[in-house]
Amino acid sequence: MSPASQDDLRDIGSFQILATACAAVTVLGAALYLAAALEGRGA
Repeated sequence: MSPASQDDLRDIGSFQILATACAAVTVLGAALYLAAALEGRGA
């Protein structure tokens, strides 16, 4: 096992940021969809 290089660490960091952004967008989209669905039902 070779020690992680700077590039590897940077890749992991950017991947974590990407994954977090994707999760945030998914949660945001689900919340907006739920809000729109509830509004449509006249809740």
